This record gives sequence, C-alpha cells and structure tokens, in this order.
Amino acid sequence: MIIQNGKFEPKIAKHKFLTRVTQTGEYYRLAHVKRFIEVFNADEKLRERLLSGLDISCQLLEYQVKIDPQDIRPLWDPNAPVSKGAENVLCQQYLEFEASLLQQTKTKKTAFCEPYNVWLQRQKSRCEIELGDHNSMIAHAPLAIELSSGCTVGCWFCGVTAKKFQGNTPVDPQQLSLFRHVSKVCHQLFGNTLSSSCLYYATEPLDHPFYEDFAAIFYEETGFQPQVTTAVADIDLSRTEALIMNLSIESFPSLRFSVLSIRSLKKIYQHFSAEKTLFCQLVPQMKGATLVKANAGKALDADRKLHKDNSGKVIYLQSESGQKRRITAAPTIACISGLKINLFHKTISLVTSCRASKNCPNGYKTLYETQFNTADDFDVKINHIVGLLKITNDNSSLVYRLNPIFHCSPREHGFIVSSPSGKQLSIQNPKIGKLLRRLGELFSSKTDFTSLQLHQHSVELKVTQTQITEVLKYIYQLGIIQEHSLHFSDITPYCSDQQVGNT
Repeated sequence: MIIQNGKFEPKIAKHKFLTRVTQTGEYYRLAHVKRFIEVFNADEKLRERLLSGLDISCQLLEYQVKIDPQDIRPLWDPNAPVSKGAENVLCQQYLEFEASLLQQTKTKKTAFCEPYNVWLQRQKSRCEIELGDHNSMIAHAPLAIELSSGCTVGCWFCGVTAKKFQGNTPVDPQQLSLFRHVSKVCHQLFGNTLSSSCLYYATEPLDHPFYEDFAAIFYEETGFQPQVTTAVADIDLSRTEALIMNLSIESFPSLRFSVLSIRSLKKIYQHFSAEKTLFCQLVPQMKGATLVKANAGKALDADRKLHKDNSGKVIYLQSESGQKRRITAAPTIACISGLKINLFHKTISLVTSCRASKNCPNGYKTLYETQFNTADDFDVKINHIVGLLKITNDNSSLVYRLNPIFHCSPREHGFIVSSPSGKQLSIQNPKIGKLLRRLGELFSSKTDFTSLQLHQHSVELKVTQTQITEVLKYIYQLGIIQEHSLHFSDITPYCSDQQVGNT
C-alpha cells in the first residue's frame, strides 16, 4: 500500500468490486463499517449497551469509528427488518466487499509437483466430510516455515499448543543462504500455491527480530509475501505499520491481528485509521468477544473456560441471503496440508488438517517427519517425501479400512459415510449395488480387505474386474480410507523431470 496526498490508498486488486472500491473512495465508508463490526464483536459492554437501546457514541469515538450503527443495523442485529433503504444498500456493499475478499482466497491454483496435487485433493475431500462447513475456512496451504522454537505469547486457547519459547534461528550468512535455498526449492514444488504460505505455525512470527529479512528473501525467491498472523501488533507499532504498508490484497488475509485485550485493540485503533486497516483482518480473542475459540489445542483441555468466557450465549451471523447462522466452535485452526519446516530445529514434517481429538489434539496429523542439516541434505529429504506422496497415491497394494473417525451404514445399493461434523456422504448406484453394499458391510464391520480379495468375488458381485478397480480408486480419492503408514526406509526416492534442488 502507498500514501498519496496524505491519504491512505490501497493497492488496486484484480477483482472488479475491489477495484471500484479502491478507485472511487468507497473504501472510506466500508472501512468504518468494518471497524464498527470489529468493535461490536470485541467489546461486550458496548455490545450490550447497543442491544439494550442505549447510546454508545462516546465509546465509538474512543475506537475512532465514524459511522452510525443504525445505518447498518441489519449487520449486527439479527432481529432487524430487511429494508430497501439506504442502510440496506450500505450493508449489501459491505457484504459484497467481504465476499470479494473471500473470493481472493478461492482462486484455484495448482502446484508444480503432481504427486502433491493428487495427495492434497484427497486430504481436501476427507476434510470436506470430516470438518464439514468449517473446511471452507481452511486454506490447506502447502507450506509453513517456523523461524523460532516456541512462542513468547502463551495464549491459553492456542489451537496448535505452541510450546514455551526456546529461541530464534540465528541470522548469519550460512543460515540466510540455507533459508534462501529452502524457499527456492519449495517454489519449485508448489509454484503459485505459495501465495497462502507463512513463516510461522506454532510460533509468533514477530518473536524473531529479523522476521522481515526472512520475509524479504522468501519474496525474492517465490514472488509472494508470506502471510502474517501476529498477537503482538500493539507492541511495536512502527513495525506493525511496515507490515501494513507491504500487505497484498491479492492474497487476503495476508495480514491478521489476533487481539487479546480491549486495551490492545484501542491502542491499535488509535494509531491506525480505519482506512489503513481495511485489508487487515482483526480477530477479537479477548474475554467477552463473540468469537468462539476453536475446540483444539489448549482449548481442547479448557472446555469449561471456553464456555464460561462465552457465557453460553448464542451468537449469529447474517449471510448474504439474510439467513441467520449460528457460530460454533471450529474443530481445528490448522491450515497447512503440506510441509511444516522448522528452521531452528532443522525439521521437515508432512502434515494435514484434521478434526482435533484426543489422538490429534492440535487439529492436524503429522504423517512423516525427518531432519536436515545442509542444502543438499534438504534436497534429498524433500525428494524422498515426494516419493512418499507418490506411494500413498497408489491404492493398488492398500489394505482397505475405513478411517476410524467415520461411521458407515450399508444400504441396498451402497452405503452412507457419516462424520462427527454431521456431514454425510452417500455412495449408492443400483448398477453396481452388490459391490457397493459389500464395501459398506466391510467398512461397517471394520473388516480389513485388499483389492485382490475383492476381485476374487467379481462374479458373485456381478461386476467386472475393471469396475472393481475404478470403484476402489474413486473411494480412495474421497479420503475416507485410512492411508498407508510408511517409514523413511520404505520410500523410493522420487525421480522425474521435476526433481527439486541441486540433485
């Protein structure tokens, strides 16, 4: 973003609505609508006064909000009548603005590494059932690089259970050269899907005093600014301002502030105008905020506190269609389906999002983990991981069993898979009904089987060998089957024209 004639002007985005907003100056009104919504969701006392019909003009001045809440009542009052007046036009503009930003995150992108693309699609399909509606909020980003070990903030609700801070990756020519190589290799693998990647995970990015140096190198090698979520935006305001000036609308939300207290929120608002933070996402995490903490990580073990903080209140969002939708606790905040690299410990992990549980409390699975020391070593390990993905994509030698998080109910011509999310997947077809019903019976009885065993019953099931092969491949790609468990020694190094690194 840039400053022109003393006013804050965002970079022009590609989407036509965002382009119109940035060119016509509509962003001023939208910025103050957005700021009011943030304040409404954050400040419990202000919210209660407003809903009780009391005046909140003094409180709004404290937050630098310059809009009358009554002009946008349908955005915050679930009982407000929907009218065709000016206030409804402004509400619709804001909803369109939000939808336009969300569309920026939905642009379909494909990695250079085909084994990764196939594997990722299977994880997305699984999460569509396992996480239900919340899967639409998961980026499934291909890469997160941690520059530190642990986190200094220590939020009680941390969805990925960040450990206590141990230290930062040293900043010296050798480490910076290694990081540059890691960034370059990851770009060879993931291409423009890196637009959703970040340089943090179970860490606070600004814990590293030279975060910006690493971000600059990442940009030089990949062409993308890494996304940032920070819980310390109010600590060093000049540093935060530099982040705002460099944010990219095209990769929204590229800058997100996790705000832990009303005091921090006021400090941020007093320093940054509503226009300046229009394309920043503020996440109200303070006590009394409407946001329900994700039921994952530390909050998974703090369920009583979670409900106490929200007082058991029912909070609603109003969709574009005017329907009211209840907000429920998300089953995970983990947004990486790909590589999690820790530069401090020199580890590489293959991870994917899942529903938080006793076995996976942080809402993601670590499918494989290894270490590296040098750039050449990194190349070897990455090529072996791609080899692992290639093997897991091959279902021909798989022992089939239903993922234990799902439940299967046989039907006359197939079966139905259900998930704790409440979502169901129906697989039924009268033409191959006997085969699909047999699969449903095997899944529901938790009986393991191989494709060879199923092929031996093709005549009885009244299907061809080819039909069995195609059905098993289709079901496997749906992500409902428990996948291979492999060790490093099982993997054949990946060999193709796309082999990465210097090897």
